[in-house]
Amino acid sequence: MDEASRLIQQVLDLPFEDRKHLRDLLEESLHAERLVDDAYADAWTAEIDRRIEEYRRSDMEAKPWPEFRAEMEQMLADRRPPAAS
Repeated sequence: MDEASRLIQQVLDLPFEDRKHLRDLLEESLHAERLVDDAYADAWTAEIDRRIEEYRRSDMEAKPWPEFRAEMEQMLADRRPPAAS
């Protein structure tokens, strides 16, 4: 039996009130994580919307992905220290 299975069995062997308390703690922790996930998703959605709107309002031009990627790779290569001999 692996560690998780042993832990589950130990929890199931707890008295009712202890299991209920543990359930409440787990629900609280899951709820808190869900709030963080939702906040993160909401923040990224707002940022994407902001960037799209900024692009539409400006006269900036988009570049094709291969061109942009090549420029970024070159920029990163230029910032790397020379390889040691």
